Amino acid sequence: WDTDTRQISPTGSLGCSAYKTYCASKGIECVEEDRYIPSTADPSQNVYISLADLQNFEDDCLVCNKNGYRHGSIIFNTFIFCQFFNEYTARNLFDEWNCFSGVSSNYVFLLVSIVTLGCQIFLIEVGGEFVKTSPLTWNEWLVTVALGAIGLPVGVLMRFIPVKEDPNSFFTSQIPAAAEIDVIEPGNGVELSPVPSPVPAEKDGLLEQQR
Repeated sequence: WDTDTRQISPTGSLGCSAYKTYCASKGIECVEEDRYIPSTADPSQNVYISLADLQNFEDDCLVCNKNGYRHGSIIFNTFIFCQFFNEYTARNLFDEWNCFSGVSSNYVFLLVSIVTLGCQIFLIEVGGEFVKTSPLTWNEWLVTVALGAIGLPVGVLMRFIPVKEDPNSFFTSQIPAAAEIDVIEPGNGVELSPVPSPVPAEKDGLLEQQR
């Protein structure tokens, strides 16, 4: 760049390395700050400009910018598709390995899957600054979906791992059997006192009147 004209020039004295020279470890906002930079026409003199004043300096020299959310979008997309495919592997219990069995007749489940997929595409491709996402390329979409789909074979393999089950730990709604009561028979050396029989309410009232 020619620091006097601020234009790209083959005879210019300033290149992209100026960002490291003046803004190392200071952040992208540094390009907006005015500073003294040697003049292209007369290096012994300085011009008071900012790097942002130079023609297309930010677009040509800065790889990262404030609105670059691609890295986070890749992680976010992979996480969502891990959950998406986990919904299928979680449909079956015990050793049923085919997670797609009967899915075509489960219209509510299919509707949830379609809505989830549509919302995720919308958030990634259209969300932008509002949800801090950046559109992904076809290759990035394929990679993130493939990473999320790893849960499918893992879910199948889990069904073939033998697990010893303890029936005593199962839930039961049955009423437990009555506890056994030890009966003491007379004549075994233990003196038993007679148990008074209950008095009916009517007789109990008569006894009170007689008293």
